[in-house]
Amino acid sequence: MKISYLFIIVCGFWIVSEILLQFLRFSKSDNQDKDLGSGKRLILVIYISITVGIIISFTRYGRIYINYHIIQLGSLILIVLGLVVRWLAIFTLRRFFTVNVAIQTDHIIIQTGIYKYIRHPSYLGMLISFFGLGVCLSNLISIALLLVPLAFGLVNRIQIEERALIDAFGNDYLKYCKDTWKLIPWVY
Repeated sequence: MKISYLFIIVCGFWIVSEILLQFLRFSKSDNQDKDLGSGKRLILVIYISITVGIIISFTRYGRIYINYHIIQLGSLILIVLGLVVRWLAIFTLRRFFTVNVAIQTDHIIIQTGIYKYIRHPSYLGMLISFFGLGVCLSNLISIALLLVPLAFGLVNRIQIEERALIDAFGNDYLKYCKDTWKLIPWVY
């Protein structure tokens, strides 16, 4: 199978899975919702970044001149790696995963699997996949336009999530924070 077909299949899965998450994993209880609109802002940032990144990739500014097959393979590997990390995080949290920030009545701090090392691995997976998308566009400016706004949106979202978790779990969550990386191991 050609890499381009595999790339289309993977990106199709990525898009469909994210759309399904928005509909299937949204906590509808108002008393649990601590989102503060961060989810809607993050989606807006993602749509704008993707649109502008793709448009810029058609210009000659920032163009990466490397063999197209190497770019395609590298981007595919990054997108799949990001999806694996994201879905591993989602499956580890199971019913506690929601697309909006919500603390459930029987919520617990998950500290197993990937959560033993990283507090927000789902967002790390997003960053890796978006980096892969930027690589696919073969444009340094597009990569920056995809990653920088997304990173700012995720940092804001993480602050909101961590405030909600500290409010819900207090010192237990603070201890967990001391033992784990927030987003990127050995960096942040």
